[in-house]
Amino acid sequence: MFLERKNKIVIYNMNNTIIKIINLIIYHKHLIDKKIIILLILNIIYHYYHISKFFIDYSTIEKDFKISSTYKIEICKQPVSTIYLSWDKLNKSYIDYSNCLKKNYAVCIINELRSVKTCINSFYKHLIDPLDADIFILCQKVKDQNNDIDLYTKNVKCKILYDKPVSSDYFKYKFILEYINGNILYEGGLQPILNMKKLCDLYGNILQNNYKYIIMTRSDFLYLYNFPNILKSKNKNCIWSYEDNNNDGINSNLLVIPSIYIKNFLLSPYRYLTKLEYICKLYMDLNCKLSCERLIKIIIDNNNYNMQYLKSNAFITADSNNSYTTWGNIHYDKKNNYYYKYINQYTNAIKNYKNYKNYK
Repeated sequence: MFLERKNKIVIYNMNNTIIKIINLIIYHKHLIDKKIIILLILNIIYHYYHISKFFIDYSTIEKDFKISSTYKIEICKQPVSTIYLSWDKLNKSYIDYSNCLKKNYAVCIINELRSVKTCINSFYKHLIDPLDADIFILCQKVKDQNNDIDLYTKNVKCKILYDKPVSSDYFKYKFILEYINGNILYEGGLQPILNMKKLCDLYGNILQNNYKYIIMTRSDFLYLYNFPNILKSKNKNCIWSYEDNNNDGINSNLLVIPSIYIKNFLLSPYRYLTKLEYICKLYMDLNCKLSCERLIKIIIDNNNYNMQYLKSNAFITADSNNSYTTWGNIHYDKKNNYYYKYINQYTNAIKNYKNYKNYK
């Protein structure tokens, strides 16, 4: 029943010790009969997990019960390990669990903490909980907002607040960049770039090696309904952003980035403004003012990343009309009792929310 040219066993939530044992068995496969290898693996799994925790799918076994086109074991819900046994080329038999071991999502809150008290409930309800995401907070200190970091309690992997660095210490070619028109050279444009670099320096390897997608966002997004599960999309290895407020570029207030790109993406804005070869590229690529959105688009285009867009399920809010802001005015919707910064973004989010409720 187990003799097959290409068997595939999918194991869910497999213990690392079990993986090592199975790897040891396959390493000595030249000394062990093929049927015995399968039986050993089954025995190990059976005794470790108990029969009640998994089922064997024999649905594709042929009528003579001698071979099967697939052999599958499922334990719990989330796949974390996959074994491939190729009988026709045994030297290629291996266990590959590098990507399957990754958790689906990490959410990184960056830049500055704003409106945490207003947004914290929707943040957990519509983003963290539905995606079972881990949280990384790396923000620059802002007066009267720093204690709000303690409101983040569940799923938090790191919480760091730090003083804003002096941007002139990092951007030594700023005098050249000043010949490019645009708003990126003011502190509100340069500090997020330094923040992204610091995130990469501290957590780039962790994000790349332990998660499938990284959601980079702000603390002042108010989510109206559940964030979509990108893993269910047919578009693989794409970068996702909201479809509005792109200003002839790509808005980076919320980005969903495959972990395979995350380190390069986080460092790229800093490279483009600090290394001469990249600054030259900016002069060649630009046919308009260099905004933050335009820089992100240049980076994505030059790296040939595929871009997809999401309908906004959130908008940037504020605690009051007097809330701290570095860009744009704060508006108030008396009917819905919401403060918001960007009219187009807010209008689209409310419209999308109504469509979501009607569809649901």
